[in-house]
Amino acid sequence: MLLSFFNMFSEEFFKAYFYNGYVPQVDVACSFLCLAVFLLLRRSFTRKNLDYKLLSSMVIVLFLACNSNIIYHYFFSVRGSVPNAYIYLSKLALHLFIGAECIIYANRLFSIVKFDLKWKRIWNIIYGIFYIISILVFVITTINKTGYYIDEKCDEHTGLNVFIILYNIIVFSMFFILFLNRSKIVSNIYSGLLYVTLIATVMLFTGRIMKQSSFINVSFFIIILGLLYFLHRNPYNPDTGTASEEAFMFAVDDAIKNGERMVFVSAVIENFSTAYNENEYIKHEFNEFMKINIKRGVIYQLHDNRFILAYKVMANMSFAMLKKDVDEIIDEFKVYHDKMKLNYKLTVSGTTEMIGNGSDYLKLLYEKEKVMPYNTVHFIDDVDINNYKRNEYILNELHDINNKNDLDDKRVLVYCQPVYNVRTKKYDTAEALMRLNLENEGIIYPDKFIPIAEENNLIHTLTLIILNKVCAQVKNLIKERYVIERISVNCSILDVTCESFTDDVGRVIARNGIPFDKIAIEVTESKTDKEFNAIRNKINELKGTGIKFYLDDFGTGYSNFERIMELPFDIIKFDRSLVVEAQKNKNADYMVRNFSNLFTDLKYSILFEGVETDDQEKLCVEMGANYIQGYKHSKPIPIESLSEFLEKM
Repeated sequence: MLLSFFNMFSEEFFKAYFYNGYVPQVDVACSFLCLAVFLLLRRSFTRKNLDYKLLSSMVIVLFLACNSNIIYHYFFSVRGSVPNAYIYLSKLALHLFIGAECIIYANRLFSIVKFDLKWKRIWNIIYGIFYIISILVFVITTINKTGYYIDEKCDEHTGLNVFIILYNIIVFSMFFILFLNRSKIVSNIYSGLLYVTLIATVMLFTGRIMKQSSFINVSFFIIILGLLYFLHRNPYNPDTGTASEEAFMFAVDDAIKNGERMVFVSAVIENFSTAYNENEYIKHEFNEFMKINIKRGVIYQLHDNRFILAYKVMANMSFAMLKKDVDEIIDEFKVYHDKMKLNYKLTVSGTTEMIGNGSDYLKLLYEKEKVMPYNTVHFIDDVDINNYKRNEYILNELHDINNKNDLDDKRVLVYCQPVYNVRTKKYDTAEALMRLNLENEGIIYPDKFIPIAEENNLIHTLTLIILNKVCAQVKNLIKERYVIERISVNCSILDVTCESFTDDVGRVIARNGIPFDKIAIEVTESKTDKEFNAIRNKINELKGTGIKFYLDDFGTGYSNFERIMELPFDIIKFDRSLVVEAQKNKNADYMVRNFSNLFTDLKYSILFEGVETDDQEKLCVEMGANYIQGYKHSKPIPIESLSEFLEKM
């Protein structure tokens, strides 16, 4: 009985609506679509920023416009039995919401093209003026019956529709703004937005010409769909339910901006992606873990094997309470780890005034995780943050040095360590060593900045600066008639594999006007075939110029004698670790002596580095050393002081 009554009511209800081609089902459907989109936005947006607010406002206003249109047509269909004021107010509400929809969309476009704040205000003032004028004109012309009104016979008079003028102004201004700022938008997004706006506009005017008011709100829903597709895609991974890295950075940036306190629990899980896709049990256990912890906040997946749980806490929450909360998460994680049996690294951090954006938090976590062993937990502290900030400062300075490419850059200092010639019992060579002298940190040693430079591909410029300063000093020593056979410069694998390496080295030496044989290049053993081929080719190219080549750090890591034999090195540098082991262990002593004899028989010169005591020096001489380097003879000194160790001709 209830169902039959509802069907009868619906049939009569909708039958009354078919006026001027109006189809109420369209607005009803559009209303439900708006409601669905709004709920999806609420759940899928991890960042409730201005763009989210504008899009949500468009959906809400369109929902209100749809319902205003339904109400207007209902009141119009029963005119004569309801006060005309109901018709006028619902008609005015419809136009107000459509006008507001146009203005909000225009502001979303302003955001896309990064419109200047001043011009944004000017356009909004213009829209606001026409919006208010349209309302006043509608009200006045309705009252004096020169515009829209219903006469005594219940006939409709449209008169001048001033809102059409408002719509035209906003629509044409949007096309104008899009066209003028097309260079600021990615071409595919620009053309997509242009087509969507054009289709919606054509649909709007087609409905106007055909007197089909059902088209009005649908045309705006097309625009909303366009914005959703091009600019507001779902940030969640449909497989794991995790949000994206970009979403993480936005969320952190917003929290910092709003003064909110956040906690981050980062997990690197070894081979997670492979295990998740291939093992149903692991997939089930991970999903269970997600169900529990998604209530705390949002879990972000930064790459296949890395996750961050981020959640907000009260600003006045005590450290003890915070620690207890985090410990619960870690304990839960370990329970699932025991089931999944995958290695992990856990780092815990939180927002702090010392770090200002989400990108820096990610870098801080990466830095710490690189040096952590698996199956350990680390709480980020002030020491970690200060080290990170120091490294970031060094990185910025290295970028600046690289960009300026000044071979005389004063921030790059050359130190050297004199090398003792066993045969002549004199100092006639040295190894150049690099230091940085930075305004905020003072002297920085190589172990602090060389890894950063290599990791960010900034090492080659530093090498050329050192080479240039070494050449300049050699030139001065020769001019002052000091005996200097050569000074060696360390080059990394990244240097040697650089396509322009040989040209760059030759250019720097030539610009200083010194003999090429006064320079030596030290390289370490290659790890891959590609590196080996690059080193061999570069050595062969430069060998003919007179430059000497050292194999550095022999005895550390993996030594491939076949490869060493294929490279025309002049000097083999035995690492300090070999000297230390030879002192302690007879087997090591035997092996080092035989290595030394082998290289000597093959016409290589032998240099032992890291020699600190008389006993170590004596041992090295017994093992066939041609050169000795280490604190026994001198600590690293500014290259300007090298002359104190040299003899004059």
